[in-house]
Amino acid sequence: MDWTEQARYKIREERIGAMLFDRKTGVATELDEDEYQKIRSGKSAAHRYLWDTTGSRLFNEYKSECAREKLPNDCLSAPSKAYIELTRGCNLRCKHCYNKSGEGAKQEIPKQDAIRLIDELERMGTFEVRFTGGEATTHPQFQEIAAHARQAGLNISLGTNGIWDEKTLAKVKECRFNTIIVSIDGPKENNDPVRGAGTYDKAVKTLKEAKSWDGPMIKINCVISKDNMGAVEHIVRLADDIGAEAVNFATLKLNGRADQSEQIALTPSDMKKIVTKISELRKSCKTKIHTYMDVIDPPSKPTFQGSLINKKSCAAGIEAAAIMANGAISGCVVSPANDETKEGNNIFKSGHIREGSFKNIWLDSKRWKTFRDLESNKSAKCKTCKFYKKTCFGNCPVSSYLSGGTVSADDPECFTELIEGCEKTTTEARMDT
Repeated sequence: MDWTEQARYKIREERIGAMLFDRKTGVATELDEDEYQKIRSGKSAAHRYLWDTTGSRLFNEYKSECAREKLPNDCLSAPSKAYIELTRGCNLRCKHCYNKSGEGAKQEIPKQDAIRLIDELERMGTFEVRFTGGEATTHPQFQEIAAHARQAGLNISLGTNGIWDEKTLAKVKECRFNTIIVSIDGPKENNDPVRGAGTYDKAVKTLKEAKSWDGPMIKINCVISKDNMGAVEHIVRLADDIGAEAVNFATLKLNGRADQSEQIALTPSDMKKIVTKISELRKSCKTKIHTYMDVIDPPSKPTFQGSLINKKSCAAGIEAAAIMANGAISGCVVSPANDETKEGNNIFKSGHIREGSFKNIWLDSKRWKTFRDLESNKSAKCKTCKFYKKTCFGNCPVSSYLSGGTVSADDPECFTELIEGCEKTTTEARMDT
């Protein structure tokens, strides 16, 4: 069943106001309480399009089973996006893989548990499910699981390396994903030493093929380290040439296989150069570019809009949840929660799908303190920074923990001290700690 056969819009009630989601565009927006009530009564002029000419609703409404006043005030009533690792199995052995994907985990989520989780997410009012891995397409039942999610009424997206044979290509096309995100880390000379010989050409071929299909939005994901930081422009130009809607630049996290590789994480100076370059590229490129610490000449054009609004901080644990291939639940797939042998695993793990109700886990904020408590997981430097909560989320708790041993350590990539006018503020913040 396609979104055209269901209500196009979803409205999910929150503690105050609501979230509105357009299934066709994949974009979520926030509604204040007054506008939410106007929509419900059919008296909203701004959102008149949510009703047809006969006065019938064009949206499905989702409400929590508990009273609104009992909903947590540090997160949404349900994750707008859920990342589901279908498998740790992968057809590549990327040197920077944050979860050491390869042969697959010993105990991965059974199909019936994935289906049960998807159904619960839909009942809660989740907007999008992102299937990841490993390589999600190597899961023997990925097509059935993705089809079930779409049939249930969820937008579905796929994070993939794009290294597919013809059979996989046909299966992915049949799934009719709303969004397909292919990972490429620069031109051949940067990409192939990390991802494997021939992977650049194969991934580009996949991007072009997927772009020719009727429907999916196409994005490129690029992991940036010191080794490929000069490849930013290549990726943006590639996206423009293909017609991709967006590029996401994620920075290398020294977790998983990357922790033992020869790749080098970015320094603050590196990060400043990258964000400066991105600011320049935005003036001439068509594709929308998303990156972290976007504090140099913030984009005049909006960055890629989707199911997350990132209002308070990074969406992890606040607007989004991650379900690992072994069933562990966290706010972020890149965190140490993805490795039971990793120090810090329990700091980032919020539960397990074997515990039963995902809803009960999500609404228990004590389990998500690492992600939701912005007083304890933000560094002193961030709290006094003029960019925090304006154009920057503040330090990433995962990066802070991996480099500094605590979730509130200074972010190792923060370059605000290299920006004129910020030196005094950041120095004073350190003196106060």
